[in-house]
Amino acid sequence: MNVDDLSNVCCQSCEIYDASLRCSSHPSVISLIVTSNQSSHVGIFCARCRAIESAKAMAISLLAGWWSLQGPALTIAAVRANAQGGEQSASANAQLLRGLARLQFDKGNPEFASMFARAAHAVQPQRENTRLLDELNRKGQRATAPESMWRLVPFAPLVLFVFLVGFIGVRVVSRIHSATPETPAQQIAAAAVPAAHMPTPSPASAPVREDLNGTADDLEKRLTPDSSPRLAKAYIRARLSEMRGQIAPRVRHGDDLLAMEMKIRAMNEQPATAAALGPPGARTAYDHLTETMAEATRYYHGGAAVETIERTLGESLDTTAIIAYVAIDNEVRGNTSRADALGNVVDQRMEGMVEMKRDLYIRAAVISTTTKAIDECLKSVRD
Repeated sequence: MNVDDLSNVCCQSCEIYDASLRCSSHPSVISLIVTSNQSSHVGIFCARCRAIESAKAMAISLLAGWWSLQGPALTIAAVRANAQGGEQSASANAQLLRGLARLQFDKGNPEFASMFARAAHAVQPQRENTRLLDELNRKGQRATAPESMWRLVPFAPLVLFVFLVGFIGVRVVSRIHSATPETPAQQIAAAAVPAAHMPTPSPASAPVREDLNGTADDLEKRLTPDSSPRLAKAYIRARLSEMRGQIAPRVRHGDDLLAMEMKIRAMNEQPATAAALGPPGARTAYDHLTETMAEATRYYHGGAAVETIERTLGESLDTTAIIAYVAIDNEVRGNTSRADALGNVVDQRMEGMVEMKRDLYIRAAVISTTTKAIDECLKSVRD
């Protein structure tokens, strides 16, 4: 690993700069009957991007790596390596992290230096790491990087692959079982069943039971102005249940709720569903739901994913703390103009963090109020 300038080192995918940086290799295998092509994506990645690279490489290997004589062995090796976050050289990563720790220490950032030094010591305990940690501990720096939950992401393709193989195996076994011809003894036993035990055909005049199964879109296609109350209520329940399950993921992902609001308002324009919402209890719950959705779309308009906001908020908080420390240091040294300029930067960053927190609070309130209103409407629409 050649790192010419440690000051430019960051994640090659998202450019994040923290103590989770590692140099890793992510092998993938593609087999074509007689040949197997093994390649690796190598780079310096943070914990999140390393997990994504491992998941992609594992998915490629699981789907395309088996189909040759050498494929199974190479695929198993690639899956094992990616399940561990990729192939990582302990000595190379310890050297990288130790260099970053020393760089931050020399720059006067002891908190970052402590995180990088502890990460280097965790990767490969060495005497030089111990000396640097002791020096930082004497200065009161004991910062550690939190353990990342992204380490579980690479297992997702493996779980899906196992589930898919199991599902296909069950289907194949059931088809083989159903295709097995009956033995002569089974045929004689079937012929000996008394006629009284044979199922009697239903009379032609028996009423046909209305099919209320299907997705919300399926039921919506069957709706007509003359549809029965049972079909209209089944559609309302299906649509609201579907929306209830989608609200939290959509809001956390940053998608707006305008399409949901329009579908809820359309229920009052369809004669069959409007009649189903006619009783006082159902009408009150429906009106409350429409008001709640209108209020939600008034204050929430979508945006970045919650995970991105939280990560940006954490990074901004760390950087703001460093800037504030430098501003205080300049004030103590008598450099008032520099301290004032840095203080203005801190104020601006604090305002930005307040806005991000406000966005998170609004999203939590939107999820809570809309799901509660949907639950009340679902309770009011019953057969």
